Amino acid sequence: MNRFLTMLTLILITSLSAIAQQKLAIMPLLDNATSTNPSAEIASVEVSGKQLKPHNLSIYKSLSVSGDAALAEKMERAVMHDGTSAESREVSLRDGRLYFGFYTMPPAGKENRYIFYLNATLAGGTKTTIIYMQGKAGEASIKKMIKKQ
Repeated sequence: MNRFLTMLTLILITSLSAIAQQKLAIMPLLDNATSTNPSAEIASVEVSGKQLKPHNLSIYKSLSVSGDAALAEKMERAVMHDGTSAESREVSLRDGRLYFGFYTMPPAGKENRYIFYLNATLAGGTKTTIIYMQGKAGEASIKKMIKKQ
């Protein structure tokens, strides 16, 4: 009986750590970003299904914000938090702030996960953007797709 309980406990701990690993700090922002600034512009996009099949993706979510520095800072903190658990990363900083980030996250089951971040305000632009993608697509095809946007 002790062996059974020990084995059950190990399975439970492993399962819980795998579930926790899949939760990302950016998801609440992507799912429900709001602004207290009335002049802010928020563009949120979520795509799933047939439109993504040609790209070998199952999930595409993006959030672009302009005119709300507080929300943009939340986005940056969430991306930096998630980036600590990335399997690989390409980042660029400007004035000590995250300007660009491309992160390959640990897979969710058999699907790859990617986060792309760009704070164009640090280069004279007006938007801060997060894109989350999940699917069977490889890193090279994701980068190619991002460059086209």
